[in-house]
Amino acid sequence: MATIYQRKTKSGETRWSVMIRLQGRPVEHKTFSTKYLATKWAKKRESELEEGRHLLRRESERHTLAELVETYLTAIAPHSRRTKNLAKKTAKLRWWVDQVGEYRLCDVTPALIADCKRRLLATPLRSGRMRKPATANRYLAALSRVLTVAVKELGWLESNPAFRVERLPESKGRTRFLSDEERDRLLAACRADSNALLYPAVAMALGTGGRKGEILGLRWSDVTLKPGHELVTFRDTKNTETRSVALEGIALDAIRLQRTRRMLGSDFVFPSRDGSKPAYLREAFERACAAAEVHDFRFHDLRHTFASYLAMSGATLAEIAEAMGHKTLAMVKRYAHLSQQHTRGVVARMHRQFLA
Repeated sequence: MATIYQRKTKSGETRWSVMIRLQGRPVEHKTFSTKYLATKWAKKRESELEEGRHLLRRESERHTLAELVETYLTAIAPHSRRTKNLAKKTAKLRWWVDQVGEYRLCDVTPALIADCKRRLLATPLRSGRMRKPATANRYLAALSRVLTVAVKELGWLESNPAFRVERLPESKGRTRFLSDEERDRLLAACRADSNALLYPAVAMALGTGGRKGEILGLRWSDVTLKPGHELVTFRDTKNTETRSVALEGIALDAIRLQRTRRMLGSDFVFPSRDGSKPAYLREAFERACAAAEVHDFRFHDLRHTFASYLAMSGATLAEIAEAMGHKTLAMVKRYAHLSQQHTRGVVARMHRQFLA
């Protein structure tokens, strides 16, 4: 574990250096004037590290995975900034507890985790559908977060075994968006629906690219309708960062419509019947899609439609990422081909006008 070697300084003096390597820990270096001092320190440090490993081993033998998950959910997650969609993460962690919760942490090996991953993919849902690779990766991510807490904050593990479990390749994601005809039919069906909140909510999603939760969770305190500065601010976002989007066209018309029928005593732009929480529009949206004969289309695809329209309008990938609240360009590369098609058309028009 410890390596001792001799070296010369620039002034020609002899020095003895010690390098200690231990799995799961950064490499330690220290230099001494004599080999005796270097050897003495190396033995002492090795003894300290070994004692620490024994302590960690005892902790990993003392606690089960179920105890770790419960500690995380009750004592750590409520005070952490990394608890977005905690209800979904809790459900995933409960699945791990059902599978291997009685295992001691020292027995939660990469092989055990990988076996659970295969079991997850092989078990159909109640609907009969099979889980996708991306879903399995989310389950692994939830477990890995808890195991990392055991390493860094609780001192119950020396290293995270989930790091050694291979993640599955994921699809590039849906790019389903509305054609002009589909958009017109869907908006007409939303206007005609019995749920008066459906049309303005769909118009807002199309006009701002907001996620379903961002749209339905929008509050009047986050809406600005000052002439020339109309915008909405999404605060409860997926990446926890606040994002403001300008209101134009049908989105601005929709928010103005909602203002004329604002529910007294509720700050939600799209309130439930009693105003205590956001409205539930899933059934109304599915009803409108069926009436408009728009197939294989989900509410989240309104966000894809917004991004696709931006790309076809000539927006760069960086501009699309900023409008949608993505931190990197990776998530918007699926729209690159639409932007390229637009660029090709612009180049073709330039050639016809100047270079033909």
